Amino acid sequence: MGDLSLLQQLHRDVLVGTPLTKNSQDYASFLNPHVSPQDSSARVNESRNQIYLESPHWGTWSHQDSAVSDALALVTDDKSDSFANTSSSMFCSRDIILLQLTLIKMMIAKVQSQETEFSIKQKYLDIITILLKETKIDSKLICLCSSSDKLLSHMASKSIASIIYFQLKKENTFNVTWLAFCLKTLSEFPNSDQVAECLWILRAIIRDILKDEDLHKSGSLFG
Repeated sequence: MGDLSLLQQLHRDVLVGTPLTKNSQDYASFLNPHVSPQDSSARVNESRNQIYLESPHWGTWSHQDSAVSDALALVTDDKSDSFANTSSSMFCSRDIILLQLTLIKMMIAKVQSQETEFSIKQKYLDIITILLKETKIDSKLICLCSSSDKLLSHMASKSIASIIYFQLKKENTFNVTWLAFCLKTLSEFPNSDQVAECLWILRAIIRDILKDEDLHKSGSLFG
């Protein structure tokens, strides 16, 4: 449970605004969901109701070399006959991903808040930038949106919506990874089973744009 405890401590630090003292690269690595590219897309294996997770490499964060096995299968169907036999490490992996998604969303919100101290805001911004440019976090979140685990899917959708809106506001650019996914998904309607997630994310982005008074005043969005 060491990795989960470290994430919980990071959650407390972000919540109260405690300055983060470690290297931004370390934090980004720690927040990077380790989703294994199974079936070339790292999507949910619907026939088994599973998501495959890679063993995370926490580096200097971890108290031991490997806290999670090389390849964990996280059972996401709580009605499965094998649910009762699921190991505690699988539950821990699910909790880790959920906390990672929560922290990513929290950091984005803190970056956009005028109440966040400049140095702390800059630290969060560095971490988010690394996640986007080096870990392909957007692709991983899109994969997690397909999870049959409803909570995992919902949190991934909320996180990718936050990232897309963040890029729209700060960089005046649209996330091309999600745009490609969205266009492909909608073009396959009604055969695609991911249309609902795609439309929910789009609705969340539009809602945030309409609610942002500063954005309306500046008129900077695609202006």
